[in-house]
Amino acid sequence: MEWRLAPLDTLFFRGPEPFNAGESMHVSSVFPPVPETMQGFVRTAILEAHCPTPALHAHGCGGDDGRCGAADCPVLRFAGPAGSPVSAIQLRGPYLLRAPDGTPDGAPGNAAPAPTGNAPAVGVERLFRTPLDIVVTAPGGGGAGKATFLRLGDRVRCDLGDLSLPQLDVTPGWQASATPPWLGESHFAAYLAGDAPPLAGLVESTDLWAGEGRVGIKVNEATHVADESMLYSIEVVRLRPGVSLAVRVSGLPGAVEAAAASGLRRLGGEGRLAVTSLAPDADLPLLSMRERVIAGIARHRRFKLVLLQPAYFPAPAPNATARDGDGDGNGDGGRMAAAGPCAGARGSWLPWWHDAHGQPQYPQPVNGAGTWRTQAAGVDLTLLGAVLDRPAYIGGWDMKARAPKPLRPCVPAGAVYWFEMNVDAAGAARAAAAIYERFNDATIGEGAAAGFGHVVVGAPHAAPDGHADPASKGEDC
Repeated sequence: MEWRLAPLDTLFFRGPEPFNAGESMHVSSVFPPVPETMQGFVRTAILEAHCPTPALHAHGCGGDDGRCGAADCPVLRFAGPAGSPVSAIQLRGPYLLRAPDGTPDGAPGNAAPAPTGNAPAVGVERLFRTPLDIVVTAPGGGGAGKATFLRLGDRVRCDLGDLSLPQLDVTPGWQASATPPWLGESHFAAYLAGDAPPLAGLVESTDLWAGEGRVGIKVNEATHVADESMLYSIEVVRLRPGVSLAVRVSGLPGAVEAAAASGLRRLGGEGRLAVTSLAPDADLPLLSMRERVIAGIARHRRFKLVLLQPAYFPAPAPNATARDGDGDGNGDGGRMAAAGPCAGARGSWLPWWHDAHGQPQYPQPVNGAGTWRTQAAGVDLTLLGAVLDRPAYIGGWDMKARAPKPLRPCVPAGAVYWFEMNVDAAGAARAAAAIYERFNDATIGEGAAAGFGHVVVGAPHAAPDGHADPASKGEDC
């Protein structure tokens, strides 16, 4: 089911910057929040709806040990003990929702504390991070622009391996301009099938929310007098009318979920109220292009994975044992090479996932070279290239230990990875279907239960003459 969160006030989600009393004066809000924040929100909602003794749970409740009288406790089954990882429920999100008229159900936006808030109505649009291989170009002298694709260039040997670096083909007299960071769901679905989105489908962040400054000062609890040198400021987020947050949750029984995802819940660092409601998540437009995407992948024997959420790819230790990544049985994938972008790093740009046995499937350099090979769904794959932004450092707050969590360098949402299927034309259709079913609306990397590494599968994009990207296998444009 889809949990829809319509805030009644501003929201504040802290980022990785330090905010120590007396040391840091200003911190901005990170929006939208990271998946782990939404997992904490869902766990807290389950706790508030079903636990008669929340304080006891926070200190290590035993559930059916008689201390609270609750046998077969749904909190322990689905939210887990305080401070423990959760695997019983799976999250996909967060992402944004926008109602077409901006005032769903007659609500005047999230500034009015009405019971309905700005909860989305029928016909709401989901918005996701714009894939990083979409670039807006416009005439140098001004005028209407258009959205175009980065394409794979010639393979080169670089510090990341033997890869095809992305290139932008610009019309003479045109230049790249700032690309809006949000893409509507219907246009995103067409993008996955190989179509360039219209400019109207791209949305600026300023159309969805605005930042507001707020200044505060620490007050001594004993004297009720303001402490010296304890002035601080934060930037909070106020959503535009009709805009709200959403996250998809699976693994909860209907009655447990209905009680947790209803009414007012506190959201964000300041605990502001949000109206929480449920909506079916079947038949999402984002996933409606299955046949076109599979046909495009089979035709060109190439596909791309697009991150809808940040992904954490902790790298294996140098010389750690790994599976034979290229599937040729020669053992070159038996150990990770000590050199390369993975070695010794806490987080890597190289994507990996779990195989059918639950073991990490790391990309392997072929015969010690820089060509990265891996496998998925029984298909041998070559990593061709990627479009990435700078790492997103994600930490968080450990509620049980009352201490910050370690920062993790994550590949940000919107990143795109290009792969080639090493199959012949006769096996392309089967391989394309297997790849689609394995990855579309799935997760890769670490933190899958919280929603990290949520990916969708795309086909090679179409060039103006009807062919695929010039780098696509077997095509000349």
